Amino acid sequence: MYLLKNKSGLNIKILSNLSFHSIFFKNILVNLYLGNELETSLTNLTIEYKINSHTFTLPLFSPLGSPLIKTSENAITIQRNIDGLQIITKLQLHKNLNCWRVYSNVTNQSNDTVTVSLVNTLDLGLCDYSSARLNEAFVSQYIHHEVYNTKEFGLSILSRQNESVFGKNPACLTFSDQTITSYATDGRDIFHQGKLSEFPNRRRQGEHSMVGLRTEGIEVIQNQSLDCHFYSFFFENVETIERAPSLSDTIKTCQLDWEVDDTKWENGRKTNVSLFHLGESIEGGLVSKSQLKELFPNPWRNTELNQEGTLLSFFTEQSKHVTLKEKEIHCLRPQGQILRTGNEYLPRESSLTATCYFNGIFISQLTQGHTSLNLFLSRKTGDLGTSVSKGLCIFCKLDSVWKRLGNPSYQTYLPDVLEWVYLLEGKTIRIQVNSNPDDSLSLSCFHSFSSPLEVLFSFSTGLDGENGDLPIPPKIAIENESILITPNQKSSLYERLDGKGFRIRSNQITRFFVSDDRLLFEKGKSLGLPYLTIKTEIHSELTFQIYGELNDEKVDVSPSLTKKENGIEHHSLLNSAMTLNNVKFLEMIDILPWFKQNAEIHFLNPRGLEQFSGGGWGTRDVCQGAFEFLLSTGNFSAIRELLIHVFSEQNEDGDWPQWFMLYGRDKHIRANDSHGDILYWPIICILTYLERSHDRSILDEFTTNQTRTSKRSILIGMEITLREIKNRFIENTVLPKYGNGDWNDSMQPKEPFFQSQAVSTWTAELQNLLYQKLVWFYDWIGKEDEKAEYQIHFQTLTKQIHSECMENRTIAGLVQFSPKEKNILYLHPLDTITKIQYSILPMIYGILSNVFTLEEAEYHLKIIKQHLTGPDGVRLFNKPVPYQKGNSTFFKRAETASYFGREIGLMYTHAHLRYCEALAYMGKSNEFFTQLNLTNPIGINKRIPQSRIRQSNCYYSSSDAFFLNREDAEKNYEQLWKGDIPLEGGWRVYSSGPGIFLKLFYESLLGLQFFHDGIIFDPMMPKDFDGFKINFDRFDTKFEVIYNIRRENGCIHSIHFNGVIIPLERILNPYRLGGFKVNQGMILKNKKEGTNTFVIQIE
Repeated sequence: MYLLKNKSGLNIKILSNLSFHSIFFKNILVNLYLGNELETSLTNLTIEYKINSHTFTLPLFSPLGSPLIKTSENAITIQRNIDGLQIITKLQLHKNLNCWRVYSNVTNQSNDTVTVSLVNTLDLGLCDYSSARLNEAFVSQYIHHEVYNTKEFGLSILSRQNESVFGKNPACLTFSDQTITSYATDGRDIFHQGKLSEFPNRRRQGEHSMVGLRTEGIEVIQNQSLDCHFYSFFFENVETIERAPSLSDTIKTCQLDWEVDDTKWENGRKTNVSLFHLGESIEGGLVSKSQLKELFPNPWRNTELNQEGTLLSFFTEQSKHVTLKEKEIHCLRPQGQILRTGNEYLPRESSLTATCYFNGIFISQLTQGHTSLNLFLSRKTGDLGTSVSKGLCIFCKLDSVWKRLGNPSYQTYLPDVLEWVYLLEGKTIRIQVNSNPDDSLSLSCFHSFSSPLEVLFSFSTGLDGENGDLPIPPKIAIENESILITPNQKSSLYERLDGKGFRIRSNQITRFFVSDDRLLFEKGKSLGLPYLTIKTEIHSELTFQIYGELNDEKVDVSPSLTKKENGIEHHSLLNSAMTLNNVKFLEMIDILPWFKQNAEIHFLNPRGLEQFSGGGWGTRDVCQGAFEFLLSTGNFSAIRELLIHVFSEQNEDGDWPQWFMLYGRDKHIRANDSHGDILYWPIICILTYLERSHDRSILDEFTTNQTRTSKRSILIGMEITLREIKNRFIENTVLPKYGNGDWNDSMQPKEPFFQSQAVSTWTAELQNLLYQKLVWFYDWIGKEDEKAEYQIHFQTLTKQIHSECMENRTIAGLVQFSPKEKNILYLHPLDTITKIQYSILPMIYGILSNVFTLEEAEYHLKIIKQHLTGPDGVRLFNKPVPYQKGNSTFFKRAETASYFGREIGLMYTHAHLRYCEALAYMGKSNEFFTQLNLTNPIGINKRIPQSRIRQSNCYYSSSDAFFLNREDAEKNYEQLWKGDIPLEGGWRVYSSGPGIFLKLFYESLLGLQFFHDGIIFDPMMPKDFDGFKINFDRFDTKFEVIYNIRRENGCIHSIHFNGVIIPLERILNPYRLGGFKVNQGMILKNKKEGTNTFVIQIE
């Protein structure tokens, strides 16, 4: 490694393969992705040259082209002679300034005229090191790029980190002394499928912050030279873009006082070329529809085609998804899946978690227990296709050349199995990864070659503690039929993991040649990188298993805690939907196994495809997604364990941390504070659980943690929380103070006084929901005084929401109380500060909490339809929060985020699902189903033509309108309502949304709510579903349900059980006719042998 530094505090590390490892200014990381010894870094200078109509591309900071190297304290110079060109490349730090430059001199020593252009790329983090390692995409979402084009200096780009970094806002200015003809500000505009692309000359504020500058193509004739400099100047603090230091002064200063480098060329400094540098890959051949019909002879469902009619994907069998290479090329986000091992509805530290990607990264981010810290195999970095060395990759030797398995011809998905299939001129290679109930992963390789296939497995381990980026190799030992891989004692993970790692078992271990990173380099010399490599020959198939060694303790698990369905068989739903011949309903049935798998990941092995740094539970999240998912299954034992776990994290004062970790070794890792709504969720959950289960014994369970002084029962914990809620009232009201924010994390107030002076109407409605459940609870346990108290609180709060948080019939999102002035309404038609008129969450919860009258509910549904509904669903607000180049004036992240996506993009799927819940509660069955299916990626292009092609078998936490940046979104937001803006899927899998969706499907659409002593039937089904049938098991009895639907938006009218009308009592609903509860006693009294039939009459 070469370390370049200057007096200003600037440090640049260059690896032995000439990749940029990192750029630091003091303790600020300037670049974003750390380079590694096996691949070319994103920060680079690339030469593009054209000779006799042939174009060539060469990254100059790479080991390619046999470079010669010389270095000094603040410079590195590289010389190559290739294709008749002498290319001298130099990286130099200014002796005093926070500035560096990349220089290239190209001399044409050939007889031909050569056209040369140079491309400078710089990925930018401008953050503290830990933030970059936590999630690079999140860092990118707060970097503002400002593009300048002046006659004097041409094109330059100033990039500013809008989030505070050690109390400052660092920035970087990039420019060249040559004419720049094209530029880009996001990696997705710079790379496509891992290759440099044409730059579109647009300011895209995305998830891969990167500056790309391309010079004009210049003809260089024989014996002539071309010189070009690219400069980067780092600003430690730029308070605002408008107040940035003088552009012209900075550019002039950057070009002065550079030292002359007179060091001599060194002998013996040679680079180490890896198999990844060579870039040889095996790409699966195209597969025809007729071939696929032979491979998958069962009927296909939900077939997906592109605009040209090319097959992209389909579903078949019970829950198999098949996706083709042609689809992967179209997807913004690489297709992938998270696998988890185990068979319990209980977080277990023995469970393995792995992420698998379509493009030949077979196992990435393999963890045991904590899903990001306990890293066995490293995680893939970035979505640009430029980094493929992390995790498990497989090389095959074909025609005497090692080639990496890349994109397959197609891939098949099951919730616990993935298979990659490569069709190669009559031959086939198949790779299969399984997650197993015994907490192991299996990987199998099959091929149809006539002779043995030589393969090389490349395991990039994460046991170094830095995602495989430190030269701290693991210990590797061969024992009997297994390979044991454990952390090096120098690793930060050694103590955390008690020196334990993982084991690979195979009955063919004696045929394995086990080594380290040396097999990955041309010269066969190790650089001490944390790699395990296995070379072997596969005759026709090979299988090995991976086991974690961290926690192999076998714990007896109650049968009630093992995975089980709610008794509703998926194949029964599938067959009934196919009989019904309703395409939209069939799409919804097909997504159920995948949303269930996603809900399990969120609950038990929490992380996502994009939000990979998980590992714990968000208090609000687990009390919605996981709780509601389990509620829909009727698995009260699992819910009980979940609630005990949540209450064991309760703070001394009755509040909860915003998030906390799951296992004993991580208990010290938890949030220091929480938003104003957090303490309501656990109480609402336990009251809902008690209502369903009547399990009074849970109230006597004792819990404690390191933040509390003593153990206490859950009942005492509930009472402490209720006292804390009262302590947080706005003076002379029962309205809750805003605190650190509410559900919308981006809307945290900038000014501290707002926390104590404002009310989130949504939180107030949540409090009202709690009060209603407390009235039931105290009635149930026979405490009449407390029951009466909360009845009064409910009535008072309902009145105060109307009097203080509503004006001109419309609910406000936020209300600021002032002792001397009239209340200020925000997110309301009278809002003159944010100028946002409507906020959807208080409208939704005004219905769900019974705050609204029927007339008010209908009025707000009209507002939602007219002002908050886009082609892909409802939006948090009717317009974006104003953006002023990242300046924070009122809210924090809502004003500093430069990326228009996720909650900043306003279409957050979680909120849309709650809107669907409100529609069902109101009895709008047709609209409920239509809106619910908008969250389903299967067939989304038919329902939402603006949707771009995306992975079909996973949950998306947002629908992101494709605006280039915040200014573009504000200027052209009206085009979104008209359906003129393309829509992309947001971050995947990790969300409470899948669990909420499943609850809505089973409890609202099918209308089955399970209680300990019966079932509530309250379906909200469109008339098109007339005759639909389902089968399920409950109370050790088999049931069939037949839905007779006589009108649109109908409610349940009567129930026949085994041919007899049964007397029933309606459940109260202030907006429509409620459902019926059928008691277990009545069922058992009238049941018969075999299947018992409910006929549901909806009128």
